[in-house]
This record gives sequence, structure tokens and C-alpha cells, in this order.
Amino acid sequence: MIGMRTRRAVMDKWSLQLLPKVMLTRLVGAIARSGISRWFVPLYIRHYGIDPRNAEKPWQDYGSLVEFFSRRLKVGERPAPVEQDLVLSPVDGMVQEVGKITDGKALQVKGVWYSLEDLLTERATMFDGGDFVTLYLSPKDYHRIHIPLTAKVRRIFRVTGSYYPVNSRGVNAIHGLYTKNERVVAFLQTPKGEYAMVPVGAAIVGGIKWHECDFFNRGEEFGWFEMGSTVILLFPPGMVTLTVQKGEKMSANASLGTQK
Repeated sequence: MIGMRTRRAVMDKWSLQLLPKVMLTRLVGAIARSGISRWFVPLYIRHYGIDPRNAEKPWQDYGSLVEFFSRRLKVGERPAPVEQDLVLSPVDGMVQEVGKITDGKALQVKGVWYSLEDLLTERATMFDGGDFVTLYLSPKDYHRIHIPLTAKVRRIFRVTGSYYPVNSRGVNAIHGLYTKNERVVAFLQTPKGEYAMVPVGAAIVGGIKWHECDFFNRGEEFGWFEMGSTVILLFPPGMVTLTVQKGEKMSANASLGTQK
């Protein structure tokens, strides 16, 4: 059985590496952003079991598949709790991993770690010994990104990269996957410390957009995915206590834990 799993992992790794990810992502992205793709929206809704009734507007009013994918929800659908000490989930998604940052590394999947220096490209040492949580968004999820803690923007920048899928197949097959994919790195300053939020792009469309602001209130919209993906939160030592568990399903603005 172990041999079969090992062979499967090797086959997945080679197939994902050989896949023309950038070309495929650009091609499918162009189609998904075009007006013709709006006719695929009802098929997309049925295939993934999406309830469109909580969307900001009727699905027929979206001009493309990407526009529907990155839809806002009706006002009041993801309210931020009044408790100011709570760390809020930035997205609807599943807790893929959560834990301590050790020797400058975070856990990608059991037995596979990745370097924060490679992920962030700068300022990684401040998080050593701190906490991280990785949230995976499935295609059916709401794909707007919200702010976990009220913060002043220190720096936001894009890191170019590939477009490996970030589902279980991808994270098990590609070591350091999050450090290889295109991503956005946001350093956010609070009165209790600085944290980082890293939305990671994925295969097919892969776009990540964000609002150009100097300051965000907790629960506010930071940006959105145009297909994807994953969000990683990084906190320095002693800043937060994360209480969520691996495999837990989260909604945007639900509690991940508390500030200390």
C-alpha cells in the first residue's frame, strides 16, 4: 500500500510539473473573463452545488464566469462579530493546516514543510516561533478576501510564479507549492504587532486583486480571487492564540482565535 501511494505521488508530481500551467491558465482565464462564459454560469452553479440566492445580484446579471466566481454577497451575509479581540477568518474555506512556525518553516502537509523566506521574500524572521493557519477555498466557496484584524498597511506586493493546483493533489505532490505559485504578500500592522496575509493563486485563472488602501478595518474586504485558491496567515510569537482545528470549515469573518 505504501508503495502504491509513493508511486501515485511521483506520478502526480511529474504530471503537474509537465502540465503547461501558465499557458493553460492564460487561455482558460481569457475565456472565463469573456462574455461568452456567462452561459456557463448555471452549469457551474449546478456542478458545484452553489446556492446563488446569497449573491449580491441574480446570477443572470453577471457578465462572465469570473465575475460570478468573484461575486460579492448580499449585505449582512458575513458580518464581523463585535468582540474586538477575535482573529477573523479572511475567507470561506477549510483549515488545511494550522500550527507553529518552526525554524523559519510552516507545515504544507504532513511531513512537508516550506520556507517562509521563500514564501514572503522578505521579513520572514519576525514570524519564527509564531503561529500560522492555511485556509483552502474550493470552487464552490465565496472568494472575496476580508481583513482578520484592523491594521495599517505596511506593504503589499505581488510575487510572480507558476499556477500549480492547490487542492490536496497539488499540496501532497509539490514540495514548497505555496512558494512556487503566484501570490500577493501583505504586511499589516496592528497595535499588538505585525502580521502577514498571503493569498496564493492557483491553476486555471489564478488572478488575485486587492484594494489600494492604507488602512483596513477588521472584517472589511481586502480583495478577491479570480479563481483559486489559498490564504495563509502568519503571526509573530505571542500575538495570537489560534483555536481552530485542521479540517474545520470556516466562513469569512468567523473566529480563528483571539489576540493576546
